[in-house]
Amino acid sequence: MRSYDSKKFLRKGQKSPPRSLDEVKQIKNEIQNQFDLLDKELQRKHKELRSQQDLIQELQRLDEQLQKLTNYIQTLKDEIETDKISLEPINTDIDIRTKEKNRLKTEKEKILSELTESINILEQKLNELKTLTTTINNFEDRTSKLLEELRSSFDQLNIQEKQLQSELSTCITTISHYKDDLARADIRYRQ
Repeated sequence: MRSYDSKKFLRKGQKSPPRSLDEVKQIKNEIQNQFDLLDKELQRKHKELRSQQDLIQELQRLDEQLQKLTNYIQTLKDEIETDKISLEPINTDIDIRTKEKNRLKTEKEKILSELTESINILEQKLNELKTLTTTINNFEDRTSKLLEELRSSFDQLNIQEKQLQSELSTCITTISHYKDDLARADIRYRQ
């Protein structure tokens, strides 16, 4: 801003020295320039003020949103806490069921182990039984062969017995004939 000489502006009642038209125009221009500068400054300040007001409104809006969000978060926290409290019996039940499940699992594993051991013993017994069965089968085979041989021997003995009986019968007949012949010869001799 340009400063003016106070002597150039007169107070009321004072006589002003005569001025030239150029001086008056110059003073008028300077005053107009001062007004223009002040007007621009005022407009700039208005803009700044509007910007600050807009910023304040935006901050207030954001603050309201923040407050709403804070309230919403608190509501959610309360709901979560309520849910936690309501879930406690369920969690307890789940814990109980989990423990029971683990107990049953351990029991089943024990039973399975015992069954596996029993199966192994049974398999061992089965193998022993198979071995015994094989031995019995072999014995039966040998016995069958021996029985066949005995049958064959009996058959041969039967044949031999029949032959011997036939021969014995022939011998008896021959002896009977000899006896008869001897008896006749004896009778003849005595006569």
